[in-house]
Amino acid sequence: MRKPSSPLRSIFIFIVVATMAASVQLPTTSASVCQVRVNGVDYPSNIQPSQSFVLITNLTLTCNPVNQNVLARVDVTSVETGKIVSTNGTAIGVVQVQTAPYVKIVNVTVSNALQAPQTSGNWSLQLNVWVFAGTSVEATATKTITIRVGPLTQTASATNSSASIQSTNTTTSISGSTFGLGSAGIVLPLLVIAIMASVAIYLARRKRGARVESEAVPRSAEPVPVEATDAAVASEGILSTGYPDLDTLLGGGLPTDRAILLVSGPWDEKELLLDKIIESGLTTGYSVYFLSKELGRSKDLGRKHAQNFYVLTPLADSIRIEGGNVIKMSDVQNLSDINISFSKAMESISTNAKGKIIILDFLSDILLEHGGLTTRKWLSDFIARRKSEGLMFLASLNPMILQDQASQQVIDLFDGVIEVFEKQISGRARRFLIIDKMYGRKYVESELMLDKAKLF
Repeated sequence: MRKPSSPLRSIFIFIVVATMAASVQLPTTSASVCQVRVNGVDYPSNIQPSQSFVLITNLTLTCNPVNQNVLARVDVTSVETGKIVSTNGTAIGVVQVQTAPYVKIVNVTVSNALQAPQTSGNWSLQLNVWVFAGTSVEATATKTITIRVGPLTQTASATNSSASIQSTNTTTSISGSTFGLGSAGIVLPLLVIAIMASVAIYLARRKRGARVESEAVPRSAEPVPVEATDAAVASEGILSTGYPDLDTLLGGGLPTDRAILLVSGPWDEKELLLDKIIESGLTTGYSVYFLSKELGRSKDLGRKHAQNFYVLTPLADSIRIEGGNVIKMSDVQNLSDINISFSKAMESISTNAKGKIIILDFLSDILLEHGGLTTRKWLSDFIARRKSEGLMFLASLNPMILQDQASQQVIDLFDGVIEVFEKQISGRARRFLIIDKMYGRKYVESELMLDKAKLF
């Protein structure tokens, strides 16, 4: 009977084969859509317990042309607890490259708002970087940092004096391509595979009839991308907000068959976000009907948008806009009159737009005038009528001038709720956005730090 082969002999054979294969020039494999490199992380060198601060990750993306929205996202995880303490992303958009070498290099910064733990000591954080193209993860990278919390010791002062670090960086491209490994990138993996295969063959021969089965381990750390849930998220059923970062959280944009509420204090970011939505609607071929009691804002929007944009306001007599579409409607004192004047205004307007968007900008005034129960009854009927007419309905609400109970009595009438709120970061007030709910849609439940520069 023939003796089983020695494992050393098998290893020797595989090493020879691997070395010969490495000497042959292999054809280049197809590159992934994007690859990512972490250039560094900016953060305070020393923080106090419970202090809020911003951590900025500097990334370089190298992308091939792709007709899908590209997003860079950073999840910050506490090494000690294994829990994600902050997540945020920056949208890059569609990558278009017209000239050779047909790749685009993009420098991206992602800001994460964090709060230090209550106890002093070294705080180790792992930064997990994800690059999405549409709903697919195209590349990942990790970086681990340590921040001193509490008073600086002599050792900590010497090792933590810099606010920008270059720590161990692991970059992975999902397609398997790597940067700068040269021939070692081929030889070493083949040698490892050869050794492992030899050992596996030897063990298999000793255990006659044994079968080794392997199961794929799910990538539990990989975030679930936003996916479409039904036919309503087709392109004709979605309206871009005009703000790519928010579109990414929403999985493409706002559903046009839903009633959406924007809850925000009287901040510039709320007005700028509404302006973006209006511009997106008009550009896409919708007509927009803006119901407002603010004289200055009504004038500005009326002058800015002359075609397919209509201002419905009790202050129409005080607005003189040449060529502007300003229509008088009843004030908030009588809700029945609002219904009547609104219906008449809509009947008087003839448009060939592909759809209509109604923006109710004085919901807070109605609540102040009539209270929660009366407003809820009127608003429930108003929303139902607009939906039956196939209109997209959007309203804004300022909770700072209302009692919580009054606000809650109308908030649950809406299919989607987007909230803008304020937090103190490093002694400065910053505005964030979060999607509280969006019926029938998958969305990212992450806080988004609003960038005013992108909203202009």
